Amino acid sequence: MTHIGLIGLGKMGGNMRQRLRNKGVEVTGYARSRDVSDVDSIADLVAALPTPRTVWVMVPHGQPTDDVINELVKHLDKGDLIIEGGNSRFSEDIRHASELAEHGIAYLDCGVSGGVWGLDNGYGLMVATKQTSIAPCQFSMRFAQKEIAKKASFTSVMLVPVTTRRWCTTASSTE
Repeated sequence: MTHIGLIGLGKMGGNMRQRLRNKGVEVTGYARSRDVSDVDSIADLVAALPTPRTVWVMVPHGQPTDDVINELVKHLDKGDLIIEGGNSRFSEDIRHASELAEHGIAYLDCGVSGGVWGLDNGYGLMVATKQTSIAPCQFSMRFAQKEIAKKASFTSVMLVPVTTRRWCTTASSTE
């Protein structure tokens, strides 16, 4: 069984957790609100996951994303993966990917659309990673396409390799 961590259980993140669970993906979720969180801390979330770990971050872009990634790097190991779904600016994604690569942690930008209706109708995923990082890129795309997208019946996945200056797109549907 696939088991991931999900940080940020607001309207979209909470519904994503439920949709994934409904489709057989085990999800351990963390939120600052103890009412919806499965664990008490990010450290507890990481400890609950099998290795290599996958943590999907669904917090607002900017400082909230930076803060979560900075906390995660303290607890993750080489070979783990962070999927960032908060629609960060591409330049932030390039910075995050570079900083995490120094620790051997793979990084995947995965913008999510679908809003609160995604629970019932599925989500669109816009997946991006650096072209120069081929092994994490192949793993991440395979994970996003097969393990998450198909099991959870997300509506579509668009693979977007990121270069340092521009985006190149390759469309791929899960339906």
